Amino acid sequence: MANSIVQVQRTPPQVVDRTGGLYSRYMRRATASEYLGNIWGIERKPTSLAKLACIGGGPRFVKAGRIPLYRPDWLDDWARNLIGETAEAA
Repeated sequence: MANSIVQVQRTPPQVVDRTGGLYSRYMRRATASEYLGNIWGIERKPTSLAKLACIGGGPRFVKAGRIPLYRPDWLDDWARNLIGETAEAA
């Protein structure tokens, strides 16, 4: 039996792309705002996302230096929570 070396490749976590490749893994605020409007119909200006980042209640984000970055799956989670459950007419 020969000894074999197994190489393990470390890959970053995969983000499910529901947009057909239109949006990248991390988006800046203007693109995140566009994404929310195009995918979810939620109109939020980049300045509104900035305000929510300060006071809370907005989508999750990380910072690269001073630049906030949003992932599509984080925006999707936030949008689902914002929209809430379906309701039937009374």
